Amino acid sequence: MEPIRTEVYKYFADYVFKRTGIFYEEKDYYRLDKRINDMMKKFELSTPEELYQKFKNAATQEMEKYLVDICTNNETYFF
Repeated sequence: MEPIRTEVYKYFADYVFKRTGIFYEEKDYYRLDKRINDMMKKFELSTPEELYQKFKNAATQEMEKYLVDICTNNETYFF
């Protein structure tokens, strides 16, 4: 698998922050790895770079919703 460039991590971290308020510091970018890989599989893209370019140039509502969904914890049972 192709390594993920810092610019790609930053883009998705900023994207998630603007839509959810969830902040990924640079030291936490590794937490985006699985999410990026999941999105690549879901949208049939081969590399993180392809996903990045797709989001920058032609993200669909489905893509945006999927990213927000996988970056938020939807668990409601706390006790």
